Amino acid sequence: MKRWLVRRLYRYLGIPAEDQGLAFAFMAPIGVLMPNCDPVQPDYIIVLQQNVGIIHDRRIWGVPGLIVEVLSPGNKTFDERIKFLAYAVAGVPEYAIINPATRSLNHYRLDSRGRYAYPRTVMIGDTITFDCLPTLSLPIAELFAGAPDTTP
Repeated sequence: MKRWLVRRLYRYLGIPAEDQGLAFAFMAPIGVLMPNCDPVQPDYIIVLQQNVGIIHDRRIWGVPGLIVEVLSPGNKTFDERIKFLAYAVAGVPEYAIINPATRSLNHYRLDSRGRYAYPRTVMIGDTITFDCLPTLSLPIAELFAGAPDTTP
């Protein structure tokens, strides 16, 4: 399910962002080295065109514009607590967590105090636009369209 969703993100955000010259999209595995943060390998990363210089040596050496993690039973606490705090401390402006079980996405924005504000939760029927890609919209229904069933 995780790979499915990451490929859909690439299809609906990454390819259009790259085609329009706005950003570059990356999928795991790719190392991301940010200040005040241990090295990480997020599921999905957007690096804005104006920050292209942070991409070199097959890694990202700086703060991406957006990081997305897809929850799985084994990583839920890690993504929702440990990475959540680490990404905020590193200064990642937008962080999204996709929950396949509820078919929802939580969108966090960094506030002026360097913490993530309460998330905007979007579900099937909603559309989200990330601040870093204001001309691109992601219909949540399209993100999950045809995805394998995750019902226990």
